[in-house]
Amino acid sequence: MAQPYDAVLVVSFGGPEGPDDVIPFLENVLRGRNVPRERMLEVAQHYQKFGGVSPLNQQNRDLIAALEVELEQHGPALPIYWGNRNWRPMLPATADLQLAPKRLIPQSSLDKALRRKPHSAPAHAQAISVLQPFDRGKSE
Repeated sequence: MAQPYDAVLVVSFGGPEGPDDVIPFLENVLRGRNVPRERMLEVAQHYQKFGGVSPLNQQNRDLIAALEVELEQHGPALPIYWGNRNWRPMLPATADLQLAPKRLIPQSSLDKALRRKPHSAPAHAQAISVLQPFDRGKSE
């Protein structure tokens, strides 16, 4: 019997990974919104206090590592892809290059898997909304 899913897609907000990423990241986040540049620069200073790095991308890497272990131990054997809304890796590129014909595991199945072996996932992974089903036909 064929597997009902082809891949796992971790979808996230994204975040800068260094000082040079902060302004371009914030410009992505604020695109189309009427936020004064002065306010954006104030927010950028908050990121700079932490070396221009958001913890979110590392949390996603940790979550993906925990999911890899879970899927390896309990199946199904599926690739895991990651895409962000506002920073690299960008979701449209992930979807276009890797996911076009894929059927994805819904969040409820992954939530159950993480609860089965909570020690296999980092503590913050329990609180993160891992994924929603990906529908290429829907637009935001």
